[in-house]
Amino acid sequence: MARIPVVTSFGGINAAGRSSGHHGYRRMVIDALDEAAAQETWRSLAAIMNIQGDITAEIRRYIEAHTLVRKLEPQYFDASNAIWNRKLALRPGDHAICFDLPRRDLPDQLPEGWGIDPLDEKTVRVSIEKPCEMYVQDGRDLAAKAAGQLPTGFEPQALYAARSHPRGLQMALYAASDAVGHLGLDWQVIADRVPADTISLYAGSALSQVDTHGNGGALSSRYQGKRITSKQVTLGLAEMPADFVNAYVLGNLGASGHNMGAC
Repeated sequence: MARIPVVTSFGGINAAGRSSGHHGYRRMVIDALDEAAAQETWRSLAAIMNIQGDITAEIRRYIEAHTLVRKLEPQYFDASNAIWNRKLALRPGDHAICFDLPRRDLPDQLPEGWGIDPLDEKTVRVSIEKPCEMYVQDGRDLAAKAAGQLPTGFEPQALYAARSHPRGLQMALYAASDAVGHLGLDWQVIADRVPADTISLYAGSALSQVDTHGNGGALSSRYQGKRITSKQVTLGLAEMPADFVNAYVLGNLGASGHNMGAC
């Protein structure tokens, strides 16, 4: 049997901190670590959370409260005011329902029962004399308000020119850089010896990129009265982390892809 040398490395970021150096694992078991190992993990977390100075007891409490699974922080998602559309059935009373509207905001196909009276070149008055349905933006207080989130203060898009990248792609780029940086070899040493078309990269998400910069924005923009952008469509692809890292970070020409499954 041939013996094949295997060089491995890992890196990334999650709610517990950096994967490299086992800091993420150490954060989860930090109460069982000796003081030296725990202090090293506190310093690692403080660095990515942009916390300056010595690791005092107060800073430890702050890091504990802003890592791992915790209450959703509103800068990521406001669970007490989740935006959705409430459907209203409107019925005119003794008089028609009237409101003024910029001409450019008129629907391309006027609903039945709408009367339009020009007020000037840019504004019209809409009169609705029949029952109709409308959607009004509303906020819902969700029952579930906790989730795993990146350590507070760590923003991967601040580390490079993100250009409206979905957050999943930002995390994948950070993970690739972290893993390559902890390989034990300079990447150029490998690139000089291994042909670019024989290096492959596999990464992706079963849900694709679903924040506002990816498929989430592409699917919700029309319902919010916004325009879909070409970036949302392309950056929303499930395999985009693999393709992006392969081509633009490592400069490879080999295969890229991902595995998707229910479990």
